[in-house]
Amino acid sequence: MLQSLISHDPDNIQRCKHSNIVVIQEDFTEMVRADEHIQHLKCVLKAIRNINQLIVREKNRQKLLQRACEILNQTRDYKLVWIGLIKAENKDVLPVAQAGFEEGYLKSIKITWDDSDTGKGPTGTAIKTRKPVIMRNISNDPRYKPWRKEAIERCYNSSVAIPLVYDNRTFGALNVYEACPDAFDEEEIDLLVEVAMDIAFALHNIEMEEKRKHAEEVLRQAHEELEAKVAERTRELAQANAQ
Repeated sequence: MLQSLISHDPDNIQRCKHSNIVVIQEDFTEMVRADEHIQHLKCVLKAIRNINQLIVREKNRQKLLQRACEILNQTRDYKLVWIGLIKAENKDVLPVAQAGFEEGYLKSIKITWDDSDTGKGPTGTAIKTRKPVIMRNISNDPRYKPWRKEAIERCYNSSVAIPLVYDNRTFGALNVYEACPDAFDEEEIDLLVEVAMDIAFALHNIEMEEKRKHAEEVLRQAHEELEAKVAERTRELAQANAQ
């Protein structure tokens, strides 16, 4: 049958060869993409491990947040990683740590978590809803209008904002930017959510430790004041007895 096919249609074997080449090329491309995706997720997992080790040993809030941004950015090589903490009194989001290509971006923009236009972007929405917010394409997403010009100038084309939440308390948000559109899939977002949870846990522990130290200091001062009052009263009684 094959011999008959070849003898009757000699070009058919060439078409079959070309077809096989295309299929092999497509399969190879898919294999490369799958391998790149696996390596991509491994990098994020490595960042999680490194940040968890950081949380164990670093008790300074600012140093912890800055180093966490650096670890995430270096391990995965994102375009920009930054962390913003909320200000309850005016509902601003204050950038406190960043790593990557920033070029004054965070100083040039205003971000809030209220109901104004500056509070309807990914960061403000993530803080209010306590859910990740993904910008698939910054250049045409209307929610990013207040910051689009500055973002496009720095080649930020997609982003994800993840709330920092622990024990029903929202501390702020972790923000990650990429140069290509639609850069974040569900698996990567799940891993970044885990990073954000670990950072929020660390912020909670630091806050509790600061409160404990503050309570101890208040108690120490109260004891010193009481001892001073007792000593003064004792001197007064001694003088009265002497008289």
